Amino acid sequence: FDRVDHGYLLGTLRAFGFGPQFVGFLQVLYAAAECLVRLNWTLTEPVSFGWGVRQGCPLSGQLYALAIEPFLCLLRRRLTGLVLREPGLRLVLSAYADDVLLVVQDPGDLGRVEACQMVYSAASSARVNWVKSSGLVVGDGWRASSLPPALQAIRWSAGPLLYLGVYLSATH
Repeated sequence: FDRVDHGYLLGTLRAFGFGPQFVGFLQVLYAAAECLVRLNWTLTEPVSFGWGVRQGCPLSGQLYALAIEPFLCLLRRRLTGLVLREPGLRLVLSAYADDVLLVVQDPGDLGRVEACQMVYSAASSARVNWVKSSGLVVGDGWRASSLPPALQAIRWSAGPLLYLGVYLSATH
């Protein structure tokens, strides 16, 4: 939430068809955004910022969902995901706010995840904190050493993975 570039956010809203009045309204709200930092019980002078969604803003969740959607669309297009029994159906991802679950069956998808993230990062200034990310290993043949460098920071495990309050595992 705190790293999305305002120019990217406003451009994304325009691309999704939001009208000039709505985009202009948000531009006014975010153009003069400032914050104060408390250090040793003393407030600093106002500091302006040009990125991030304001915490406490009633629109912050929806704005973030719109800001991350181009990244999710890119992942859906580029990743194979898990091919389901029904022809033409596959499961690639699940997303709720900034919690994203990727389903990877093809090891080549891991390199594509990193490439997609780099494109999204360059456009939006947003970053994925791979160190705070978790991965569930299902099946044989997965080795952390064969992963793209950024994805090696993920906490990989064969045990259950907690996602949005639900435990996911290879056996259930």
